[in-house]
Amino acid sequence: MKKQIALITLAAVLFVSCKLGNTPEEYIGCTTLNTNLLRDFGARDFNRMQSDKNANQLLVPDGNQYVPAKSFVEYNEKMTIADADEHLKKIEDLKVTDETKDLISNSEDLFTTAKKIYETDYVTICKMMDEGKPQPEIDTAIAQLERKYDPILQQKFQVLDAVAFPYAAKHGIQLEKN
Repeated sequence: MKKQIALITLAAVLFVSCKLGNTPEEYIGCTTLNTNLLRDFGARDFNRMQSDKNANQLLVPDGNQYVPAKSFVEYNEKMTIADADEHLKKIEDLKVTDETKDLISNSEDLFTTAKKIYETDYVTICKMMDEGKPQPEIDTAIAQLERKYDPILQQKFQVLDAVAFPYAAKHGIQLEKN
């Protein structure tokens, strides 16, 4: 009985200790590498959505399978916003240390900003696409979106990179500029 209690206690301690820290690779993966998902912001994103819809490949989760999205708004909600939420959760789950606090904070800021755009301006453009608005009208809205937010996002990418690259180099992780 004492052996079993000792083994259970050891297993619990190991489990907890594994959850208390993250590897440098995990920090970089969650905070920096996952930002690649945000690099198609704006026209590239909407063009991909349109292309996927035309090929009947604009898919959303439905239980344990993927089905064609009924609308661009549905896709934005179930994929774009959901992905941002998922990545924010992973970032929030990282253990904050003195060495990683700026890395985590800057990444959260970038993803939070992107998520707000997905929940507002992206929804507006998706509705326009769903309503069959003329393409020049949609293109104008996308161009306005890019003019408004691209400088903000680029600045946030730069702030994150300013912390991520030295952290990665210190830990022997090679990063490439996008």
